[in-house]
Amino acid sequence: MFPRRAAALPLVVALTLVGGDARADARAEDADVARRIAWIEARLARGTGAADRWWTGWYVGFTALTVGQGAVAVATTDPGLRADMAVGAVGASLGVAPLGLFPFEPRFAASDLAAEAGGTAGERRRKLAVAERLLAESADAEAFGRSWAVHLLGGGVSLGLGLVLAIAYDRLASGILNFVGGVALTELSIFTQPTDAIDAWREYRSGTFGPRASGLGFRF
Repeated sequence: MFPRRAAALPLVVALTLVGGDARADARAEDADVARRIAWIEARLARGTGAADRWWTGWYVGFTALTVGQGAVAVATTDPGLRADMAVGAVGASLGVAPLGLFPFEPRFAASDLAAEAGGTAGERRRKLAVAERLLAESADAEAFGRSWAVHLLGGGVSLGLGLVLAIAYDRLASGILNFVGGVALTELSIFTQPTDAIDAWREYRSGTFGPRASGLGFRF
């Protein structure tokens, strides 16, 4: 009987060691997940203020231009000024519309992530997936706002409205001013848009955001 127990002892020790290694690996993996979440949370929170200020400033500005020029167009008796103001109001409204219709993800990403549960290892892994998605979507939103498509669209709208004034209303000077002003506003809004999420997503994907991950197999 004793020899059998003695023979089984190494197996028990080996299984205990394997179990201990597995638990250690699980703890290391969970620690890395928590580290990644904390870093993403900090970066999203850091970019929220700038995103809010940029969105609010341009939304209020374009709204004021739309309402102000529209009011002048309605009140004035000068046909030329009415045309200038009406076309200008249309152009400004086209600046308001995308800001109002499409959410700017960097404004809400930090609060959306903070609402996710993270009390257990399983919840933390799910929260990390949400964190990575929110950071990627924020970076995509900022990248699109700086893309050639936005430059081209803004310039095209400004050119079109300028041509309307110059050709349809025979107001060449107003058309040129409308075109130049529209392009200037478009380029200024693009230039002032925050890019923190783009930088954060690049750092995260490259692994340069902190100590290298322990090889959890996350794919980007």
